[in-house]
This record gives sequence, C-alpha cells and structure tokens, in this order.
Amino acid sequence: MMDVARAVREHLRGPDAHDELGPRPLVEQLVVLEDARDPVQAQSLLLGEADEEQADLRVPEEVPRREIHAVAVEVGERDRAVVEDADEPGLAALVGAVREPVLVSRGDEQHVLALDEGAVVGVDRLVDDALLDPIGKSSGVEAVLQRPLPVVVQVGHRRNHVLDMAKRKAAVHVTTRVPEGVHDALDAEFALQDELAGADGIVAVPSDRVDGELLDRAGPGLRIVALYAVGYDNVDLDAATKRGVVVTNTPDVLTRATAEFTIALMLALMRRIAEGDRRLRRGESWGWGPTFMLGEGLAGKTLGIVGLGRIGAEVARLASAFGARMIQSSRSSGLPLGRLLAEADIVSLHAPLTPETRGLIDAEALRAMKPTAVLVNTSRGALVDEAALVEALDAGEIAGAALDVFEHEPDMHPGLRVRENVVLAPHLASATAETRAAMGAICVQALRAVLVEQSTPKTALNPEARP
Repeated sequence: MMDVARAVREHLRGPDAHDELGPRPLVEQLVVLEDARDPVQAQSLLLGEADEEQADLRVPEEVPRREIHAVAVEVGERDRAVVEDADEPGLAALVGAVREPVLVSRGDEQHVLALDEGAVVGVDRLVDDALLDPIGKSSGVEAVLQRPLPVVVQVGHRRNHVLDMAKRKAAVHVTTRVPEGVHDALDAEFALQDELAGADGIVAVPSDRVDGELLDRAGPGLRIVALYAVGYDNVDLDAATKRGVVVTNTPDVLTRATAEFTIALMLALMRRIAEGDRRLRRGESWGWGPTFMLGEGLAGKTLGIVGLGRIGAEVARLASAFGARMIQSSRSSGLPLGRLLAEADIVSLHAPLTPETRGLIDAEALRAMKPTAVLVNTSRGALVDEAALVEALDAGEIAGAALDVFEHEPDMHPGLRVRENVVLAPHLASATAETRAAMGAICVQALRAVLVEQSTPKTALNPEARP
C-alpha cells in the first residue's frame, strides 16, 4: 500500500523524474470535483463563487497560486492507467479514478478528453492531507472522492514521448492552398485543421512570417514547421530552436525548374519577348523590318552568377548551351563582387537572403555594372534595393532587369511597372506541377518523421531542436 502524496514526492526525487514535470506555480488550473449526484464536474479556478445550480460542490471562494506536482502516466492494456514507476500503485489508482473525463484547457478553448498515452497528470499539494490514507485500489480512491473534494489536475504531454498515432492523428495546420495530391497525402496521415492554435505541425510558405509570436500562438504542442520552400529567411530559427520546434525546407527538387525559369527571364528580357507581347495587346501597329525590336542573344555573353549553389550552378550549365561564358562570386570562391559586376553582361542573383546579403545590389553596385548589362533575380527580392534599381534604370546605368521576386513581396516599387525594359513575374520560378508536388512530398515526409516516427528529418534546418 502507498499513499498518493508520498508517491508523488518519491517520483520527483527519483532518477526517472522529468524536469518539466517538477513543481511549478500555475496561474490557470483545473478542478475536477466528485460527488454522488454527478460523478465528475469541472470548474475553472481563480474564480470567486460556485455555480448556484451546483452549490453542493463547495468550490472554494478563492484559490491561491499553488504548486503542482506532476508525474507521467501511460495508457496500458485495456485502457488501464499505468504509472511508469511500479512502486506507485496509489497514484495509478488516483489517475484511474479521475481519468474519465478530464477537462483540458488550451488557450481560450476547453475540451473534455480521456488521458491518452504520454499524458502528464499534476496533483495539487493542497490535497495531500485528504489523500494520506493508504490506497491501493481504485475503489479506495473513489471512496475518498465521493466527498465533494476538489482535486486539482493539469493535463499535458511529455516531450520525446512516442504517441500512439492509431489513437490520435497529429494535428497539422496548412497556411495556404496546396496541390490536390499533396492535400490528400496530408489528410491521409494527419488531422488537418484550419486553426493555428493547437497544431502539432505547420506547413508554411515564404510569405508567412514564422517568428516567436506565431510559434506561441500555435501553442506548446507545436513540434515542426515544414516550409514549402528552400529559402528560410522568413523564419526565426533561434526562436524555433528555443521552443524545440524543428524547421525543414525542400531543397534539390526545385533546382531545375528555377534554373529553367531564370534562363526564360533572360531570354524574355534580352529578346524583348514580354515587350512585344505588351505591344500587341495594346493594339499598336507593327510590321516586320530589319531593325524592328532588335534584341540580343546569350551567345558570347558573360554571365555573372552571384551565389554558385545548386541553382546557380544549374543556371550556368544551361546558359553554356546557349554559348554564354560563366564567371561567379560566392562567399568562399570566385571573383570579388565588384569585379564580377564590372565584367558581366548578365548579373544573375542566386544568393540566400541573410543580414549580410540584404540590399546587396544597391546604388553603388548598380553603378558598377555596365550600361549594357541586365540584372536577373530569381532568389530573394530583398537582395535588391528596388528604389535604387528604378533610379539606375531611369538614369540608363543598366540596360534592364528581370525580376521574379520583390523586396516587399507581393508589393513592388511602382516605377518597375511602367518600364518596357523590365520583365516581371509573380514568384513563379519553381511553379511547375511536378516541382510543387515534389516539394509537397518532402513536407509530408518531414511531418511524418517528426510527428509519427519521432526522428529528425534529413531536411531539418535546426536538427538540434530534436523532436
């Protein structure tokens, strides 16, 4: 025989005790009340009076800030509540007595749930005296609880505990519409929800600002943010790591699509394709002639790649098929940026956005370019100072620009819209059906790794935030 109070104290002193389950002050608590008329009632604490219709429940007029001792429990065979330490039968009996149902508070929402595998139950120190009688059977606990005795509990989940996903699908919030096949794959494995609060995982896109505020709105149960993108400048990785949230991206699969689109922008600008399209749509007269709308090809041009990563290298490979010559400037190799800008006929940006690269192409950089050179950006909009770019175009300091991304996306500098020597696209570089499906598949794999398999995905950007 062992009493509950002693079992809790011994667990907290034991080698298997978890730090996050130790004594802690709580501002919001839950009271489970038992009486003969209605076996389980739940009332919020920190309120003044009992419900007039249930006055015999004797809710205290004032509940002070108090410490909660918590121990981990699991659901064992036949849904029997089991405490991990075999020497704690009294606590197991207590849990068994109050486990159906338990009121769980999450933000402004409250749900009645049974304890499931990995649950954490907190027992209020102030009920120790009422439970000092040795109890070893559920019936003994139930006898104690037949009196209108408040038992304070808090329910949560331990980190690093393998949940039985057959019992509960992990909740996933998707911030925007995804391809049908990706949605179906997510829906098959997870419980998709429209609300951010309470999500175990999030699928986010580049326009989402994933910072501490968003992570806190999701709640303490959030374990992974799967980015539907390669770049992650929209994510506060430190905030995610601090909260134990793994962040993943979708590398490799969009390399070819983005490189192809970069070449397409070069050709649309230099061969004046977009300009000719606009002329026809305006209904302007035209006729073929030896000097009509002459452009330039890629053959013999010097292509300056800024950021020779996977995409930059693929752009260089494709451009070489058109006869272009490549030079490059990267953090660890290649030419100094100033020299590349001075020599290149085409400057193509493929660098990640970091504090060091933000505004990389500013007024000084644009003045360093040839007046016959063009700028192409399919990387991150904030690499370019758009106001400086418009001024350089107005002054004839460069010949043109082709942009798929923008400094303050989806907004852009109004001066870009009115220029014939500027080609604009709404962030389409990776927008092929095959690529977006492959990106979605990587997101599903990452969510499965964290939420089902309890493993660290290969695409984790912060693997130190272990699931």
